[in-house]
Amino acid sequence: MSNTKYVDPLLDLSFKRIFSVDQNRDLLIAFLNEVFKGRKRIVDLTYNNARRFFFF
Repeated sequence: MSNTKYVDPLLDLSFKRIFSVDQNRDLLIAFLNEVFKGRKRIVDLTYNNARRFFFF
């Protein structure tokens, strides 16, 4: 049995934990572009610091 733990990105706090950090900016942009499927294209984004979540 493995002790490896995974984060479920479908949970609200997990989603915010993954996508609210600058290190994952490219991942968030890629995710949003997949959601929009060509209707819109995200090339850059700015985080609103008042709404960011920190879990460190």
